[in-house]
Amino acid sequence: MSNLSFRRTRAPAVAVLALAAAALAGCGGAAAAGSHSHPAATSAATTAAERAAVPGPATKVPATKAPAPAAPKVLLSLSGSGIANSPPVLVAAETLTVHYSYSCASFGSSGNFIADLQSGNQASLGSDDQPVANALGSGGSATTTIYPQNPGSDYHLAVNSECDWNVIVWSGVVTQSPPATTPAAAPAGTDPWAVISAFYGDITSKDYAAAWTLLGFHPNGASYAAWVAGYADTGAQTVTEISESGDQVSFNLTSNNPDRTVQTYTGTDTVQNGRIVAASVVQTG
Repeated sequence: MSNLSFRRTRAPAVAVLALAAAALAGCGGAAAAGSHSHPAATSAATTAAERAAVPGPATKVPATKAPAPAAPKVLLSLSGSGIANSPPVLVAAETLTVHYSYSCASFGSSGNFIADLQSGNQASLGSDDQPVANALGSGGSATTTIYPQNPGSDYHLAVNSECDWNVIVWSGVVTQSPPATTPAAAPAGTDPWAVISAFYGDITSKDYAAAWTLLGFHPNGASYAAWVAGYADTGAQTVTEISESGDQVSFNLTSNNPDRTVQTYTGTDTVQNGRIVAASVVQTG
């Protein structure tokens, strides 16, 4: 049996220290890895948070202006002389402003100026009559506010005067003074026969609004709509003068209707200040 001998060798100190340093480095690296797995991402997040914490410039929100109130709208502007009725206008507002002026210089003395804004047949319930003016003198002007009782309905202006006049109607309230207006002179072509010819010419062309302005009264008290409806089956009108005396004209009238029927009439109209103020027409055939 051989005699074996064993000799323990000591590891160099430098190697031990290197191993210990490596072990410590491994522990430290593991700990670091456990608590900061992505140093670059963390740094970016921190930077973003810091930027968010710094207040930026204030954003200016433009101020909004309240919408301006709607400007008053002219519903009707009418000038004339003597008695007249305007075409109908739709009145939607509950408040209207009316400015009128009149002058009786052409009349030669003081005169009346009476104006009303009316809706419906004045002889029936539910109609409305809003007084605008009831003046007597050589002339004048004024602005007034009226309150229609039937908003959403058609109204017309009815004027009774011997003078020249001008009327303007606005929807809403006019806060500023209306511009000065000069009443118009009597309409051109106030010869009684010329007025009657123009009236029936307007009926033929179905310009009922123009024909209505040549009337100084409401036939049978009818409203404008009912008056127009009465001409639904009327065709071309042929009027022939018989005689003329002062402001009265007698004439024959032939109506050639769309259904091929022919009707004949004879009549006498009274014309004053360019408008028909009375009429008597009788069918003869």
